[in-house]
Amino acid sequence: MIKQGTIEIKADKVVVTRPGGDQNKTYIEAFGNPVTFYQMQDNGKPVKGHAQKVRYDVATQLITLTGNAYLEQLDSNVKGDRITYLVPQQQMQAFSDKGKRVTTVLVPSQLQDKNGQKKSN
Repeated sequence: MIKQGTIEIKADKVVVTRPGGDQNKTYIEAFGNPVTFYQMQDNGKPVKGHAQKVRYDVATQLITLTGNAYLEQLDSNVKGDRITYLVPQQQMQAFSDKGKRVTTVLVPSQLQDKNGQKKSN
């Protein structure tokens, strides 16, 4: 298991690479069937996912899930061949190989408060 702040990655095999010994270029590659990823965000909402390979670039805080990639927050989720997740901005992009589709499930209840009122930003 690798732990970096609120991020946890569990895998069968983990390779940490530091090109030229430069700590600012460190990246972590995790391999497994599957590799699991978990992060508790600052807003208290967990993000979790899994894939056959996970790469974490420490400097940019970019996580890339590759191979049967899956990422979820609460009941909403996305599936694809590759998902990138930029931790500081909590932004993600999903991609699939030619001829395949990305699947996304968004749960409307997450946009409403307990009284059924839409949350305002």
